[in-house]
Amino acid sequence: MVVNKSSFQIDVKYVSGPDGSWLYQYRFVDTVTDIQYAVDMPSRNGRSTISALRLAERNLPSSIEEIQTDNGGEFRGAFARHLDSRGIPQRFIPKRSAPWNGKVECANRSVDDEYYLNPHRPWKSLSAYVRWYNTERPHLGRGMDGLTPYEKLAQFSQENV
Repeated sequence: MVVNKSSFQIDVKYVSGPDGSWLYQYRFVDTVTDIQYAVDMPSRNGRSTISALRLAERNLPSSIEEIQTDNGGEFRGAFARHLDSRGIPQRFIPKRSAPWNGKVECANRSVDDEYYLNPHRPWKSLSAYVRWYNTERPHLGRGMDGLTPYEKLAQFSQENV
């Protein structure tokens, strides 16, 4: 059930696959609630980005109203045309300006610290970590006031009824 329309920041993070190869982890972060979705893809191109978007849309509680990305090739060409055909605006941040995509960059740091670099992590999979991040982990960033992303979504939804 979609409860609100949101702006999302998207980024791609390189992660090591189980066989030592590289995977490309697409991360979507709602700029209001901090709800995130992440999926590993075997390549970093327009087709993979479109596939990741479709998976995100099926798994996120908010519809994607607009997207902000860096200037990577995976976000141009086929992906940009796909968004345009669906009427979803896309904003590109200035080159070499990662802080402009601060929500998704912060989420990337959190997944490194709490999941990949944590030898005592309780989660067996990335999806289990993301579920915990969205539903149990208090967030202390601007406007979050210690709420989880799903608590923030509930609060935002009530305020905008």
